[in-house]
Amino acid sequence: MSELSSIIEQTANGVFGDNVSHSMLAELEQGKLNVELWRAIDNAGLTRLLLPEDLGGAGGNWLDAEVVLRACGRHYVPAPVGDAIAAFWLLAQLAMPIPQQGVLSWARGREADGRVHLDNAPWASQADQLLVWTQQDNFYLFGANSDLTQSKNMAGEPRASGSLDCAQALQRAPLPASLKGLQSRALGALVRSVQMSGALDGALHTSVNYARERIQFGKPIAQFQAIQQQLALMAGQVAMAVRAAGAGCEALNRDPASAAFDIAAAKVINSEAVEIATSVAHQVHAAIGITFEYRLNFFSRRLWSWRDEYGSENHWAQILGQGVASQGGDSLWPGVTDNSLRI
Repeated sequence: MSELSSIIEQTANGVFGDNVSHSMLAELEQGKLNVELWRAIDNAGLTRLLLPEDLGGAGGNWLDAEVVLRACGRHYVPAPVGDAIAAFWLLAQLAMPIPQQGVLSWARGREADGRVHLDNAPWASQADQLLVWTQQDNFYLFGANSDLTQSKNMAGEPRASGSLDCAQALQRAPLPASLKGLQSRALGALVRSVQMSGALDGALHTSVNYARERIQFGKPIAQFQAIQQQLALMAGQVAMAVRAAGAGCEALNRDPASAAFDIAAAKVINSEAVEIATSVAHQVHAAIGITFEYRLNFFSRRLWSWRDEYGSENHWAQILGQGVASQGGDSLWPGVTDNSLRI
């Protein structure tokens, strides 16, 4: 980890640890983004860390973003931090004006009949500005819009559907050369993969601590071999998930055009880990794990939601398989070792 990443990680854990509370999570479940929390995040510059310094950012890269995204998952932050990081990064690639305040997010959409159509767009109803990346590889920046139909995912995070008039966009731009070869779904999959790796890590630490504290038959349940075996299984899944998410960030740093293989693998591994990890965590915790007052349910519901966003493990596994098969078996190992595989 670089010195900058270490500083960013300490800052993120400090801001999230000091400001995220149970009452804020309850507010989010009612569709409200906490203004004080967002102000603390914005003042720390966490969402702008990928912007160049001359644009008000930290001049960081996706490995720096990784530590913030993972911290978001570990602290189940009820705010669109990951989505804003991606949105600011995209605006810099597009050379669009950078908003100085307010909530910024981004979404995938499709163009038809002069309108941009959204389907369950994350945080779109909460954003002061929304950047939409369409299937036609055009970008539209919209102001706040109250006409979208609001909903929420299993974790209570805001989602919105509807259509926006292209003529009302504040800015528009085509796909820049720096993003050639990168798909919008892949960018979203990477953000969710890193967030999942953080939430998985948080669920593991919560489960281990609970097993050490819970007394049954006169001793902590962590001393029972069956519990130890299950927690070891969970730890292995979490370790793979964290490393796979990191590899996706490394790939995006190297070259967006060739990052799809590592991003797809990250989404498959993290999404598959969710089933095993949450199963173990809730078996260890028993009934207390599902209560709203206890932290495990905030991890689990986010993991179950993020698992399917921007493509499930089945979606990305199929893309991986088709991509590798089209290049022939002889290219698999050399492609993995020298990062030359393309899908």
